[in-house]
This record gives sequence, structure tokens and C-alpha cells, in this order.
Amino acid sequence: MARYFVTVKLKKSKLMLYIFYELQILRHYYVGRQVLQVFAAKDDEHAAVALSALIHALEELDMVAIVRYVYDRRSNPQVGVAFPLIKDKYECLVYIQLPFMEDLRQFTFTSLKNNKKRTAS
Repeated sequence: MARYFVTVKLKKSKLMLYIFYELQILRHYYVGRQVLQVFAAKDDEHAAVALSALIHALEELDMVAIVRYVYDRRSNPQVGVAFPLIKDKYECLVYIQLPFMEDLRQFTFTSLKNNKKRTAS
């Protein structure tokens, strides 16, 4: 039985996939080891205007963008959340990696109140 593995090389990119209400993305889903701030390129005024419009629209509607992020062509794609950050001197999107479905674990614990084997000390 032969097994074939396909390697897909993706270019460095960010792609917006969906837009959700901010409250739908639970805080414990933020699993990334880093937080990235996304700005428009300094010399591209069209990109700055478009990104600013997106940031203000997300802020006004209390929404976030679900994005695919590829650091470079050798790295694996990530899925993350980008939410707006508006300060006095700058505005940007803040990116945090989200887990894939197989990364989520469901743990069930017994109640501490009803546990007769253990008593609080």
C-alpha cells in the first residue's frame, strides 16, 4: 500500500476568511506564542486607507476577522483572529493564533463540593 504526501508551498500572505462578533471568539482559544501587530506598508497610501477602513468598521461593529497567516513559503499556515486596536498615534490589527479543531481538548472534572474522598484542608 503506497502512501503519498503532498507538500503545498504557500507564499507569505494574510488572507481574511470570516468576520465574527468579538464575543464569539472565546478568550481561551488564544493559543499563540506571540501577538503580532499588522500595519499597512509605509509607502502604500492605498493600503493604509483600506486597512484603516477595515479597522474602523470592525471597531464600530464589535467584530473581529478570522485570517489565514503564512509567515513564509517554508512555514505552515496558521489560522488566527485579528482584532482592531485604535490608539491616538496609530491604528492596527492585532493577530493571535487560534487552535485547529484537533488542538482543542474537552476535560471533565468532578465537582469539588461533592467529592467525599477528599476534604478541604
